[in-house]
Amino acid sequence: MHLPRLRRFTSAALVLLAGLIAGTGANAQGTAFTVRGTVVDAATQRPLPNATVRLRGTQAQTTTNAQGEYTLSARVQPGTYTLEYSLIGRGDATRQVAFGASPTVQVAPVALQQTAVALEEIVVTGTGVSARRVEVANTVESVRGEEIAEAPGASTVDQALQGKVTGALISENSGQPGGGVSIRLRGTSSILGGAEPLIVVDGVILDNSDAALVSLGANAGRGSAALTNRLADIAPGDIDRIEILKGAAAAGLYGSRANNGVIQIFTKRGVQGEPRITFRTEASVSQTSGEYDLLTYPFAGPADVAFVRTTRAGDPIRLGQPVERFDIQDEIFRTGGGTTNQISVSGGTTGTQYYVSGVYNTEEGVLRSTDYEKKSARASLTQRITDELQVIVNANFIQTETNLVPEGEQTEGALTNIIFQPTSFNPAFDAELNRFPYSFLGANPLDVLNNWRAPEEVTRFVGSFESSWSPISDLTIRYLFGIDDYRQESQVFRPPFSVSARDIGFITNPVRFSRQLNSDLTATHKAQLNPSLALSTDVGFRYTSDRGEVISSSASGLPPFQTTVGGANLSTGQGISEFRTIGGFIQERVSLNDRIFLTAGLNLEGSSAFGENERYQLFPRVGASWVVTDEPFWENTSIG
Repeated sequence: MHLPRLRRFTSAALVLLAGLIAGTGANAQGTAFTVRGTVVDAATQRPLPNATVRLRGTQAQTTTNAQGEYTLSARVQPGTYTLEYSLIGRGDATRQVAFGASPTVQVAPVALQQTAVALEEIVVTGTGVSARRVEVANTVESVRGEEIAEAPGASTVDQALQGKVTGALISENSGQPGGGVSIRLRGTSSILGGAEPLIVVDGVILDNSDAALVSLGANAGRGSAALTNRLADIAPGDIDRIEILKGAAAAGLYGSRANNGVIQIFTKRGVQGEPRITFRTEASVSQTSGEYDLLTYPFAGPADVAFVRTTRAGDPIRLGQPVERFDIQDEIFRTGGGTTNQISVSGGTTGTQYYVSGVYNTEEGVLRSTDYEKKSARASLTQRITDELQVIVNANFIQTETNLVPEGEQTEGALTNIIFQPTSFNPAFDAELNRFPYSFLGANPLDVLNNWRAPEEVTRFVGSFESSWSPISDLTIRYLFGIDDYRQESQVFRPPFSVSARDIGFITNPVRFSRQLNSDLTATHKAQLNPSLALSTDVGFRYTSDRGEVISSSASGLPPFQTTVGGANLSTGQGISEFRTIGGFIQERVSLNDRIFLTAGLNLEGSSAFGENERYQLFPRVGASWVVTDEPFWENTSIG
């Protein structure tokens, strides 16, 4: 079957003005400080690139450049804080830094000692098979669930990863509540193609699309500016650990979808024992870092004369005459509150273990009339049917409701009006006109907040069925079926006569249906040929299916008081995209004396997105690792 190629949106959308203001201000208080310094090798004093520098207790983090230099910006209250330095293969370090009168602080060079990595830690490769970290012969980073759940000020998984993954660039796309977060594990390697990593939860490949259903700026033609993020649907408190796979090895394991790396999320499961009930609640406060310094000069200037022209009473404004100034920032911004409540029950017997949890999360935006609400329920059941056969079932139901506002590009945003509208304009409701007065910019910010609407609702189900069968002691056959299914409905409503007396109003109501399926069959055989030689062979098959459909309807020329699609000018549209992959892989791991590990693998993938003459692509991988500290000669060295 020849399926049409999916249109690709640009991976980097222009960040709208309101997103920058609100996103930077959310959860931020205090004064802006900048820290500069250098990270070097303790033995050679050479600069260390890609070291992570994080300000403890905040989301502020950065990485060092090729010269080992870093610049870290944070908005905090004056006082003494702790800087944390980390790099794979190096010991961690901390430094105390005092923020006071000076906005810039220079830190003395920090030296990191070379040390052994946690080589014995168990990780899961793309074949779904557990192995020691040292055996996989490629970079795998792990983040414990406790670090995710306890990340300060982070209500979503992607926000909680900030500062915990070496070399990863994690930034907010929007300051709207429930806003999207962009993750770059290997930098932006394509102008037109997507740069987001592949997200896998309990073996289920998730849709983490960044394509927007509606554009909340005046320039509606700009897509790929999603204001919410589907990865945010996963509750941080349900996570057991996260593994990040970077480099070319990711494509060798997962195929073309993994060119930008893989984030594997493993959720909590039940453990044997008496039922254990856990309740966790958090409260958060979000506010802007301050207010705009608006013009307060009490006499009319050229902008007042040219654009505002008359007072509320109808008198003309003349250059140099006294005028009244209006600052409505207190009516636009607010201190937003948020809560996250989670309850979970886990336990089980030798043969059956269970984990059940429920989450309720609310968040108020710093812009009035914006808010976010999430309800989710998750269940995991592990059942050992026989000594050789075990099945695991995971189910997660999520429902979110978000109220957004136009972000402020050109003429439609509340923030745009605050910045560019002369302060002699009084935007307050006019009782005589029975409406908000018209702004020369087109939209009255108070009218936008009170009467315009931009809600979004998402209903999502993520589930998986996994069986593991070991007919003999050295052979394990594993099958996994995963599904990610959701419905996303957005709306933008602008009442008639809200911009001018000739304004005919507008409403658009697109709905997206998305369903992703993946089916994996893997066989693993391990053989200890002699005391110094061991083999591990993985052979598997993988099939994925991705179907998306967008149905949109819009109308203009709305009658008064109408809030649904209908009017003089109606338009509808429908778009369907399908994407399928099928392939097989084989991988061999060789262990020599449990110190030298060689890995080689082939992944053959056929994809409907590839050209007709390039339908199948081969992704090879080769890797090797050597635990030199386990060699006998190492003990006789001064280092050992």
